Amino acid sequence: MQRFPLSIPSSVTLGALPRRAALTVALLAGFLLPSLPMNDTQATTSAAPGNLAASAAWLRDQQLPEGGFAGFGGEADPSFTALAIEALAAAGADDPANARSIGMAAEWLASTITEYAAQGPGSAAIAAGAAGAAGLDPTSFGGVDLVAAMQQPIPESDAAAPGMMGNDINDHAMIVLGMLAAGAPVDPAMLDGLIARQTVDGGWSFDGQTGPDLMDSNTTALVIEALVAGGRGDDPAIDTAFAALKRFRSADGGFAYQLTEPLTADANSTALVLQALIAAGEDPAGEEWGDVPGSLVAFFQPDGSFLFMAGDPEPSLYATLQAIPALAGMPFPMTTLCTDSEAVQGGCASPVAGA
Repeated sequence: MQRFPLSIPSSVTLGALPRRAALTVALLAGFLLPSLPMNDTQATTSAAPGNLAASAAWLRDQQLPEGGFAGFGGEADPSFTALAIEALAAAGADDPANARSIGMAAEWLASTITEYAAQGPGSAAIAAGAAGAAGLDPTSFGGVDLVAAMQQPIPESDAAAPGMMGNDINDHAMIVLGMLAAGAPVDPAMLDGLIARQTVDGGWSFDGQTGPDLMDSNTTALVIEALVAGGRGDDPAIDTAFAALKRFRSADGGFAYQLTEPLTADANSTALVLQALIAAGEDPAGEEWGDVPGSLVAFFQPDGSFLFMAGDPEPSLYATLQAIPALAGMPFPMTTLCTDSEAVQGGCASPVAGA
């Protein structure tokens, strides 16, 4: 698999903040992996007690011998493995233990990528984000061109309208982020299509319905990330969406998935909202939002894991996978890749540093 230079554009890492994060690249465990310096937003989030080193250590302990991470069925799962790669990279790919784990996970994911990408463009997009986080080329990952796979049409899809791709809004947002992670251009119509499907409440629903009280916090947060990363961070739809997200805030400060009473916060929804705030350059610990990082840390356990909901008896791998990048101050896509020739021309980071 070809290794590419890595860069993190300011529009992806800090949203509206007018600067570009530096990126140091270390060659570890046979993979080119990013070591991400802490920016102001990251300092706000990762300074919380839910320390990333403990969470990364717990996550590494969940890795299966073959290199993958188990899904809900208990067997190695490509989606969970892709998220684990991104989580460990966010926690610090310059940590040799994280680097080894990322390397093993990327090898396992590459070995299953033909079948996984065939499940649809959304799966290819998830894999592309993981490939980028591992410093690998998404156009030749395990022999599969994930950029091409992301653009395959799906017959009779609810999202198969002008400008839309994948099975649903969640898929479409993931494809936008996956394309950007792969350094591929995003058709403006893809972003227009997302904005056109904003609900009357200002958010987005998983299946693209636009009626009242149909939005959910996860899809809304993910679409915000996609729009910001795609260069639409100043669109009025973003402000409307953030106003909508405030309706999901529970009494304890976390965020719920749906607008059902009573609102019950969960770690995944809280983490996704936190990432959306970071992506757009909002202050997640400011007066307007309260302490969203602290609300996420409320799900943190002494062993480094996260609960899905307060009072759950067991830690949640899925919640931990989502929480780590959020607490590290990393929205998606975590990285974008460029060719060596582009790097020489000054458009991307060199293998040593980015600016």
